Amino acid sequence: MLVRGDVTLRGVHHILDSALRAGGTTLAEALLPYTEDWDAPDLLRHRLADPLPGGLAQRCVGALAPYYSALWRALPATQQRAFLRSRHRTYNCLRSPMPTTNAQKLLALGDSGQLTFRRRITAVEPAPGGGFTATYADGTTTRHDVVVNAVGRTIDTSAAPPSSLVSRLVARGTVVPHPLGGVRVDPATNQVLDAGGGVREGLYVVGDLASGEHFHTSSMELVARQADTVAGRLVPASDRVLAGAAQ
Repeated sequence: MLVRGDVTLRGVHHILDSALRAGGTTLAEALLPYTEDWDAPDLLRHRLADPLPGGLAQRCVGALAPYYSALWRALPATQQRAFLRSRHRTYNCLRSPMPTTNAQKLLALGDSGQLTFRRRITAVEPAPGGGFTATYADGTTTRHDVVVNAVGRTIDTSAAPPSSLVSRLVARGTVVPHPLGGVRVDPATNQVLDAGGGVREGLYVVGDLASGEHFHTSSMELVARQADTVAGRLVPASDRVLAGAAQ
């Protein structure tokens, strides 16, 4: 069983790079579109024109899925934070790649002038008279009639609305925020932990709220795996046998 400090980011990098070299590329080549300061259309065109390096990296990242949780907890805390700060976006791009047809459609919309790509947005605020004003890192602004928030949910419990279930559970001390996101859970059972590290009987968490302990938790594959663990603890063994016989 791995313990904290048994794994380093350099070690994981070496494993991935070795596997990719066996396939005729390198990790540096596979990550080039994400490490260079490219605009979105250039990145999409590069990936469509040369899919092999990125595709092989995606397979390697996917193959590690059963070991995410153990590897994550074995990393030193400083390296966990460093990964979240500088590499998490790249990982998400590889773990959940855009379908080729979607990339082609986006480029076609951009080429026709129906879609504009912008990056480094820093704020979106209501505009006088209606609509919204978007501000970018270079100081420029654009006005929009409608804004769709498509960035996904945050795992930072402090960012949850005050009236939300998560905020109320934190305020009551029912759950304890994890410093890396979500709430503290027992990694073996997904039972919620209290402030003293004890388990709360009958209270479990699966999915994004368990991400501090398990790292990647939002895919159906990994949610199902956690749900199976929880179900195994909630349903008596005798009932599981009967259910299996009924099938």
